[in-house]
Amino acid sequence: MRPRDFEIPVGWGHIAGVQWGEETGLPVVCVHGIQDNAGTFERLIPLLPKRFFWIAMDLPGHGKSSPFESGHPVEYTHLVYSVITMFI
Repeated sequence: MRPRDFEIPVGWGHIAGVQWGEETGLPVVCVHGIQDNAGTFERLIPLLPKRFFWIAMDLPGHGKSSPFESGHPVEYTHLVYSVITMFI
């Protein structure tokens, strides 16, 4: 599986991430931990089942995603939803 970068426009810039597999596969969204980014999954995903469509996103201010503006409330469920709706 080859990784492919993506960007999703949002109100403060964009959410970036990486995807693996065919979009027809069952989607799995991977979210990194604190002080990390989507790149953490690059060695793991190729070892996992190929029948899934793997989507790893960079949270705001991490990896290649735009940072939140100062004072902007963080609602991670909305971010994950934005990524899911792009692919489904």
